[in-house]
Amino acid sequence: MALIVQKYGASWLLGAGRLRLAADRVAAARAAGHEVVVVVPAARTRTSRPVAQPAPHPSSAPPSEAGTPPGSDRLPLARAIEERGLAARPLPGPPYTGRATTPPYGPAPDADALAHRVRQALDLGAVAVVRCPHGPDRLTAAADRDDADTTAVALAVAIKADVCEFRTAVDGAHTADPRIAPDARLLPRLTYEHLRDLSACGTPLLTVRSVELAWRHGLPLHVRAAAHEGPGTLVGEEERRTAEQPSLVGVAHRRAGREVTMTTGHAPGPFTAQILRIATALGATADVLTRDVAPARTRLTLLLPESRCRAVLAALERARGRLDVRDLACGPRTGRVSLVGSGLQQRPGTAAFCSALAAAGIRFDAVTASDAYLTAVCRAGQIDDAVRAVHAFCRLGTGGAGGAPGA
Repeated sequence: MALIVQKYGASWLLGAGRLRLAADRVAAARAAGHEVVVVVPAARTRTSRPVAQPAPHPSSAPPSEAGTPPGSDRLPLARAIEERGLAARPLPGPPYTGRATTPPYGPAPDADALAHRVRQALDLGAVAVVRCPHGPDRLTAAADRDDADTTAVALAVAIKADVCEFRTAVDGAHTADPRIAPDARLLPRLTYEHLRDLSACGTPLLTVRSVELAWRHGLPLHVRAAAHEGPGTLVGEEERRTAEQPSLVGVAHRRAGREVTMTTGHAPGPFTAQILRIATALGATADVLTRDVAPARTRLTLLLPESRCRAVLAALERARGRLDVRDLACGPRTGRVSLVGSGLQQRPGTAAFCSALAAAGIRFDAVTASDAYLTAVCRAGQIDDAVRAVHAFCRLGTGGAGGAPGA
């Protein structure tokens, strides 16, 4: 018998049909003899406000049998689980720790107190259903998801779970987004490092902080479909390699970005540091694309997340006089395409990566290279073509060898 933590996304649980599918997954795990804890973020409406919770209704069984105190709120998923003859106990998650508390993110949720209540529910034979809290507005949506993912991992660590499952709308991690590259392959296994890099480069499976927390504690992760019992992607420690060689994992992308340009008469180093400090204070991760330095002028181009671009521009407008900001302008929508793996500067190499993009007619403004990933900044309208070009060049699809070009 294993102890399993299952995390479901709020958007996936919208609708009675999907709730029933999630309850079926929980019931299947219980039928196999496993203890189950479910973590769900509170659902939002289209206006990004928390959905009103359902009115409480009395339980037909005493707490020792149903596992839920009479009069407590019932989550829709908890109701669906009970309809399958299982006891379910809804529990509030740890306090919200997202952007509204400590930009850009608060501390990791303290799951120790929650773990005690979860253990009590499990000892009564119930399924513990943990609801994570909300941030105050739509700008905290990313932090809401970060809190839910990290709460699931932190709780799994605290109760010494055997695995933390992330039930999603996709079958697992792929070599690229299957909606863009139809021949993308399902990755049966990933290391913590590679999943973290895919997440950091834009693959929307898990948040970076949750992967790093699992990595730190050696907690196995399992990314799999919520709609069926597919094999999914297992995430764990890196297997020993018989020989040091480049490894290609997949292509990630991120669309939401804006180029912001400005000039100043100040020295380039202190000016760049002050601009980045302003962006960071507003919860924006800014990348420096170009910095042209002339005798009496410095021209700086940044890449900002679109959700924070307006706030950063307003702050820079207020700082015009103090920082001597001139010619402040917001450019076109951009995005990033990244090849993730290891030893990438050795093979395929930055030159081959750029050549693959150029051969497909992709215009890219900047390239960042490391052994873990190669990233190009492209126009938003060319992101899909860029993903397909890199994916095909590296032969990552179902018909390819899945190795570095020329290997």
